[in-house]
Amino acid sequence: MKSFVILGAVALLVLVGVPMAAQATVTGVSMGGHGTAGINADGSVTSQMDAAWDPNGGPIIKVFSTDGKAGIITLTETIHNSGTVAWTDWHEQLLVPGESGTGWVPSPDTDNLWWGDGNNPGNEPNTNPPSTWDVDHPNDVMSFWFPATPVHPSQFLVITKDILVPEGMTTFAIAEWPTVPEPSVMVLAGFGVLALLKRRK
Repeated sequence: MKSFVILGAVALLVLVGVPMAAQATVTGVSMGGHGTAGINADGSVTSQMDAAWDPNGGPIIKVFSTDGKAGIITLTETIHNSGTVAWTDWHEQLLVPGESGTGWVPSPDTDNLWWGDGNNPGNEPNTNPPSTWDVDHPNDVMSFWFPATPVHPSQFLVITKDILVPEGMTTFAIAEWPTVPEPSVMVLAGFGVLALLKRRK
């Protein structure tokens, strides 16, 4: 009896058009010269890249090509801090081609290209070092915060996350960038350490 109930529920989901979680097929990844990416046998993607905080530079753009079928892409990124400043957070924004077919624009909230966040199909992201995270859904920006364990120069940040790709979408991109504390915050933190040292004395 239970098997019939389960099968009936699955059939109902298909009839009403609720998308089933499946693995989308990635056919290519371009890193723009910042690293390398590989497509695994299970359809997931792994990438390794260098990044540095540059207040005057733009984000790193990672471009994906798919077979146009709806599903989930699992992406694991190993990001090397190749700069001279420690990061306290990392941000990623989903992009789609502009109207003219050239350039990239932020993914609109209505195109069904989403981050997997536990509410949508797909798993919540995880990171090393551990972080808190949030998603700005209208702008499709996922942010990771790790102020207690910054990623120092020459260290690595590892992020695993799911991306939900809609039917018919054959290309999209991710803009990625780190940020660091404002100088005033760093100065205040320094005063806090000095005060703590004085108390210990």
